[in-house]
Amino acid sequence: MQKDIFFWLLGLIGLIDFTNYVYLVPILPPFLLDLGVSLTLIGFILSFYQVSNIITSLYLAKNLINFSKTKVIIIGQTLLIVTNVAMGFLNYLSSVGVIVALAIILRLIQGVSLALVASTTYSYVPVLYPKDLDRKYAFMEIGTGIGLALGPVIAGFLYEYVGFSWSFFIMAIVYFCNGLCIFPFLLKAEREMNEKSLEEEEGAQQDEEGSKAVKKPLSIRKIIKDKNFIMTFLMFVVSLISYSIIQPDFSDHILSYGETNEVVGLVFGLGDLTYALTGFLMMHFIAKLNIKRKYLFLFGGFMSMISLLLLGPEEYTFIPQGMIPVIIGIGILGFSQMFYVPLFIPEILDILKEIDPETKGNEELASGLFMASISVTTFIGSILGGYLSDDFGFDRGMAIYAMIMLAYFVVFAFGRKYKVKKVEVSMDLIMSEDQVSFDQVLLENEQNNSRV
Repeated sequence: MQKDIFFWLLGLIGLIDFTNYVYLVPILPPFLLDLGVSLTLIGFILSFYQVSNIITSLYLAKNLINFSKTKVIIIGQTLLIVTNVAMGFLNYLSSVGVIVALAIILRLIQGVSLALVASTTYSYVPVLYPKDLDRKYAFMEIGTGIGLALGPVIAGFLYEYVGFSWSFFIMAIVYFCNGLCIFPFLLKAEREMNEKSLEEEEGAQQDEEGSKAVKKPLSIRKIIKDKNFIMTFLMFVVSLISYSIIQPDFSDHILSYGETNEVVGLVFGLGDLTYALTGFLMMHFIAKLNIKRKYLFLFGGFMSMISLLLLGPEEYTFIPQGMIPVIIGIGILGFSQMFYVPLFIPEILDILKEIDPETKGNEELASGLFMASISVTTFIGSILGGYLSDDFGFDRGMAIYAMIMLAYFVVFAFGRKYKVKKVEVSMDLIMSEDQVSFDQVLLENEQNNSRV
C-alpha cells in the first residue's frame, strides 16, 4: 500500500475522531448550569481531561517508538467509544455530586484516548514526508479543523432534536463504524511499512559493521533547558489559549443575544471551518514562500489577540455589541491558528536537531510534545476562561487576556533567536571546480590551434 493512501487514512481518522475534541462544549456546560454548577467548576471539568492527556502524551513521547502505532490508535478509539456511551448515561443520574465526579473521571479517560490517537497519527508524518513537513502538517490540520468544525455543529443539532443522552450514543456508534472500516487498512499498511523499514535497517547495520554507538532519545530534562524550546513552547501555549479560554462561557454569551443552541453550534464550528480553509492557503501558497516560522507565529498570535477583542466585545474597545463582531471574531480566531499549530512540530524537530543531532525517536518525541502542549493550553485556558468570566464578565475577561498575549509577543519577537548555519565548502569540491576550469582552458586552446 502506498504511503499516500496510508497518509489519507490517517487524515480521515483524525477528521472523524477530532469531532470529539470539542463535541461536548455546546452540550455539557448548559446541562451542568441547569444543575446549579458554577462556571469555574465547569471550566475545571472541561479542562480536567488535559491532565491525563499531558501524562499520556509525555509517556508516548519517550516510548511510542517501542509500540505498534496502529494498535495504539485502536486502543485510543476503543476508549473514545466507551467514554461517549458512559457520558450519555449522566442524564439518568439524580445526584449532582455523582454527575460531576463521573464527568471528571470520563474526561480523564477521554484525555488518554485522544492522546493515543492524536500523538500516534502525528508521529507518522515526519517518517512519511521528512522533506515536506510544513505542507503535510497543514494537510493534517485541515482534517483536524474540519473535525473540530463538525463537532459542535453536530452536537448543537443533536442536542436540540434527540436530547443529551442520544447526542453521545449516536457519536459512539459513528466512532465504532469509523474504526471498523479504517483499521484493517491501517494494519495492512503498517505491516508493509515495517517490512520495508526492517530491510533498510538491516542494510544500514551491514554498512556500519564495527560501530558500537547506539543512538538514544533526548531526555525531557535536556529539552526544557533549551531557551529556544521554551520560547517556542510558550508562544504556542499563549496563542492557542485564545481558543480554549472562550469555551466555559461562550455558549451563554451567544445565548444572551437571544440565539438558539443550533446557532451556538454553528458559531463554534465557524472558527474551525475557517481554520480548515486556511489550511489550503498554507499548503498551496504560504508554505512555499519559505517565510521564517517566527514571523508566522507572531502573525497568527496577533490575529488571535484581535479575535478576542471582537468576541466580547469590551465596551472600552468601542466595538459595537452584537453577533456580527462575534462572528467576525470567531472567524479570525480560526484563521489565526493555522499560522502556528501545523508549524509547531516542524519547529520542534529543528530545535531537537540543534540540541543533539545524534538521537533517535525525534518524530515520536515532537508529536508527544505537541499533544502535551495542546493539553497544557486547554487545561490552562478553560480554567482561566471560567475564572475571568466569573470575576470580570466574558467581554472584559477576553480583553484582559488579549493584553497579556500582546506582552508576550514582544518578548518572543526579541527573544527567539535562530542559529546561523555556516556553509562549509569542501576542498575536494574546490579542487574539482579548479580542474574543470583548467580542462576548459586546455580545450579552448586546442580548438584555437585547430582553427589556425
